[in-house]
Amino acid sequence: MKSLLSILFIASICSAAPPNIVLIMADDLGAESCNSYGGDLDITPNIDKIAEQGVRFLHFHASTQCTPSRGRLLTGRDSEKTNIKASVGPYQHLFTDTETTIGNVLKAAGYNNGTFGKWHVWLDSQTTETIEEHVAACGFDEHYINAGNLVSYGDPNDEENFESYKVNQAVLSFISATNQPFFVKYVPHLPHDPFTWTPLNPTGSGEVSQFAAMIKYLDVMVSNVIDKVTAEGIADNTAILFLSDNGTAASAPDSLYQGTLIPGGKSTDDTKGTKVPFHMRWDGNIATNTTYDGLTDIADISVTLAQIAGTSMPVDRLIDGRSFLEQIKGTSTRHHRAYIYFGNQTAYAQPAVWDTEYKLISNDPVEFYSTTNWPYGDAEISDNNQVQTINEMRLGILLNNYEQAAYGDTPFGGHTNERVFFNTP
Repeated sequence: MKSLLSILFIASICSAAPPNIVLIMADDLGAESCNSYGGDLDITPNIDKIAEQGVRFLHFHASTQCTPSRGRLLTGRDSEKTNIKASVGPYQHLFTDTETTIGNVLKAAGYNNGTFGKWHVWLDSQTTETIEEHVAACGFDEHYINAGNLVSYGDPNDEENFESYKVNQAVLSFISATNQPFFVKYVPHLPHDPFTWTPLNPTGSGEVSQFAAMIKYLDVMVSNVIDKVTAEGIADNTAILFLSDNGTAASAPDSLYQGTLIPGGKSTDDTKGTKVPFHMRWDGNIATNTTYDGLTDIADISVTLAQIAGTSMPVDRLIDGRSFLEQIKGTSTRHHRAYIYFGNQTAYAQPAVWDTEYKLISNDPVEFYSTTNWPYGDAEISDNNQVQTINEMRLGILLNNYEQAAYGDTPFGGHTNERVFFNTP
């Protein structure tokens, strides 16, 4: 009996072990390019499989550019708070002495953390801190990273030296070697430019475009990671997330969506610039082949991952993210947020607030759009019928409140400590 009790005790400890977390973030991949969101090209079967084995988010939004999304993902805070407003120039660096990342939070909770691929929240001209010191200060024990975008992926005829392959191999080695629980942040660069053929088809024979070929190779890299998790026997206790940092770049070939060629929307105010794929599986915790129709912000991810790990983001500052854990586990039918606010991202996108149907942009004059025509382009609304007027006023009040909270009493009047949290459904 004593032996049986010991076995049961050990089993209870194992069942309560914090889950491993694997976060895979594509680069410049709008939702319209994925089959699961209506894309016509059959190039994302393994990415789609994550949704089939878990949940697909119907209204998930990142920032309009790479670096603000990374800041938002890591801290759960808007770019006005972190001062990370663009992918180049003076707003790129993440100041670790003032911000706490999900890496810091999970490390404090006993996780072994690794970050692999594109980092893009460090700028050597702004700090004496090396990128290795910066990554460690953000809570990551191991890394294989590139500071920013690639100049070249390498020769597609030489896979072992093809950069996205090398990053993928580093991820696989970390999963095999590290102690559990672990957190992997994996950003394989793909399909960000420079556009290239890949080791899957180095000559590009029969391919639609280099962009499509890169997505196809990304899908294989994702499959490698999932297969490694399965081979290690840890799939039952590993949450796997796939998302993108912003919409497809305008320089990319148009995506084929339900028979129509769709140009990219990255770095614009259009919904194509922010609506990106997000799939998540967590065996035994999320029902398979489900969808979540609630509005979801990339800032929500850090808060949710902290909750999954049994901890929380810091309470000494305003966190814009909201956990969606209860919603995807089916323990709550209420949407976890009603609105998303994005602060000023310099010349690329103006402050805006939106829900699943409308968006209000803080230009002069204020612009009001319907977002339900995605991915064909937001439709500006200028009619003054009662329903549209009510929604414009409702979002206008929220936008004003958000800006006051971020800037002080006078919108755009300078960054001050936040006073009010306006994100309650």
